[in-house]
Amino acid sequence: MNLDSAPDLPPTLALIAEAAGLPAALTLAKARGGRKVTVPHRASGTKLAMIVGLEAAEKIIQAFGAGDLEIPLGPIGNMAQQHRALRAKIITVIETGASNSQVAGQCGVCVRTVKRVRARMREEKKHPDLFSQ
Repeated sequence: MNLDSAPDLPPTLALIAEAAGLPAALTLAKARGGRKVTVPHRASGTKLAMIVGLEAAEKIIQAFGAGDLEIPLGPIGNMAQQHRALRAKIITVIETGASNSQVAGQCGVCVRTVKRVRARMREEKKHPDLFSQ
């Protein structure tokens, strides 16, 4: 996996995904996001191995070494979910033909946010393969 393929992940989750795979990173974020975990010296029989599987746990240990590791919530966090929902609402209003100012007023965001969403929509239209997940 390339870090560029997971652009929405916080750095720690991106490194976990690089080492053990995206599913392991997301599983760990869901199980322990927003908290510290203790990375053990070996994986067998540990909570980490129960969460992500033995092979992924071994890869995480190899990548980070033993010790405490703070796991970000990343894309499973409540704020990330709210952000995706708000972006979807902005896109829906944009698609009605509303102006930037109208979209901003209806969605409760600033005009700059609407401009960023519009720019991202244009990029996604030009290069859909870069934005698919």
